[in-house]
Amino acid sequence: MAVSQPPLPSSIDLSGLPSRVVEAVEQMTAVCHQRLGSERSAEAFEETERRVRESVHALGCEILVSAESRDDGAPRIERNGQNWFRVAPTPKTIMTSLGPVTYRRARYRTGASSTSLMPVDESVGLVNDYLTRPAAQLGLMMMGHCTAREAEEFFEKVGGMTPSVSTLQRLTVTMQKRWESLGPEALAGIREAGDIPQDTVTVSVSLDGVMVALRAGEDGRAEACWREAACGTVSFDDADGERLNTIYLGRMPQSGKLTLKAQLASEVAHIRRLRPELGIVAVADGAADNWTFLEGLEPETEVIDFWHACEHLRVAAEHAVATHWFEKYREILRHDPRGFARVIRALCHLRDRAAPADRPEVERELAFFRKHRHRMRYHALKEAGIAIGSGVVEAANKTLVIQRMKRSGMRWRIVGGQAVLTFRALLKSGRFESAWKAMIGPDAAPANDNISLNCPLALAA
Repeated sequence: MAVSQPPLPSSIDLSGLPSRVVEAVEQMTAVCHQRLGSERSAEAFEETERRVRESVHALGCEILVSAESRDDGAPRIERNGQNWFRVAPTPKTIMTSLGPVTYRRARYRTGASSTSLMPVDESVGLVNDYLTRPAAQLGLMMMGHCTAREAEEFFEKVGGMTPSVSTLQRLTVTMQKRWESLGPEALAGIREAGDIPQDTVTVSVSLDGVMVALRAGEDGRAEACWREAACGTVSFDDADGERLNTIYLGRMPQSGKLTLKAQLASEVAHIRRLRPELGIVAVADGAADNWTFLEGLEPETEVIDFWHACEHLRVAAEHAVATHWFEKYREILRHDPRGFARVIRALCHLRDRAAPADRPEVERELAFFRKHRHRMRYHALKEAGIAIGSGVVEAANKTLVIQRMKRSGMRWRIVGGQAVLTFRALLKSGRFESAWKAMIGPDAAPANDNISLNCPLALAA
């Protein structure tokens, strides 16, 4: 049975495009229509699709070559009271999201200086003097998701822009510096871009760490070493304890996790300013340093991660005679309204009956439960719809750091690793678009500030 085919478009609006581009589009369209009509195989359609994509990219690059028309031909321009004079134009190749584009642009020099001004280049808004803003944004997104080599291979496969590994690496470090230079107002604007869902009731704050391999010379050590990177999360939960949104933060190894802690404190302060009715919940494992910081946030509720508490319970259970001791008291700890108290009594009994050599270990676990008993009211917490686990931040360890930065043979420098973590966290947090706009900011330079000798002011675009 014949399959009906949708009608092909009879015309495409090409008004306003250069005539050479219009002719190329019409020829390409005619060829593709003929090919699709005469060859019905999947291979023919695949080849046609590939050719169309390549042609579209080529046509786009042809259009973008008109960037050279942004030069008004002024023989002289003025910058900060100094005259710059036009010299011979030179070609410039840039990388756009459609592919490489080469155009000719004028240079301006003053006196015997070898420094040149290129107003056309400035008006394009290049990043690292090579990538257009759309190309830079795509490259940065890919670097947040995968390695530079994988990003290079991806761009080669899909066609269009073809940045090298080194180009992508330099781009990431450059944008990291821009990110670190953003002021408080810019960061506040990024935070106000809809992070807090309307149905939020509680906000859970967590931090944790995961080891990463550093290159020789990093962290003040002559040899390669392993150090702890830090991850932080701020999760927004509804009345049923369902997670609505999460803000992710990641930092390369730093003594005391000072930068991450400052970022988390800033996030919490911002949330309290906007939504003072929300309850702040601190969730973490038993690391003393983490709780020293979290207590300083003055949360309404503090929670020791349930699964971390269970690990301590399991260690003590190794000295129990009764079978299924661990399973029994794990359920009591989780579901009994006085579970933490019953577990402490059971540990006291276990310590008193243990062999002298085993008592110190049981005593350590008992001390842990006594110290954190006010953070182990798991039954009441679940009844109130409050998370009892730090699974979100532990997942952040995996998705932010492990999946991207702990592949076979990987060793990092602090600067490069931080750049990757920053943009990976922004992508996962849904903040990348607003962060990109803040980093790029307004136009770095006017389209052209040429002052012609023959007219008071001549704009090139």
